[in-house]
Amino acid sequence: MMVGETPRRPQVTSPFEKRRGTLLASYWQRAGAFMLDAVIFIITVALPATLAVWFWGEGGLVVCEFEGDREFCPEIPAGDRLLSRVVFYTLGAIFFLIYSRAIGRGRTVGKNATECKVVDAETEATMGSGRGALRTVAMVVSAIPFGLGFLWPLWDPQRRTFHDMIARTRVVSP
Repeated sequence: MMVGETPRRPQVTSPFEKRRGTLLASYWQRAGAFMLDAVIFIITVALPATLAVWFWGEGGLVVCEFEGDREFCPEIPAGDRLLSRVVFYTLGAIFFLIYSRAIGRGRTVGKNATECKVVDAETEATMGSGRGALRTVAMVVSAIPFGLGFLWPLWDPQRRTFHDMIARTRVVSP
């Protein structure tokens, strides 16, 4: 180095920046993970709530009849509606906590099956249960405008959904 010359800093890029374009999970990986997690929600929350009413409810199994193009269903007793809601919301809250914790760690059952994980958008580290819960709640924002937030990764260069943007996360395929 000569006198009066300023020292040059070496060009250093983080491994994340080098791999950023190649690590993004595909839309179909994300959609597959979401669908598998939705099936697990139905099996662990919605189905037990329905079965609880069938087994312990006053009215038993509700069977609807069709007359022409009209459907007739008997009135569902108030006790059955209450039982169904209590079971559904209780199991839903438990599912929410478990799902948020799994997202906070980066992997749900669906994400494991499709080989992708949720990470912090900047550091690529896992983000914890709090941000996992924020991301889970923010999924409602993705669903509100006719599901547009779930389709957003199709044309977003970073393949992020609305709930990824809100929680500052991204889904990668290691």
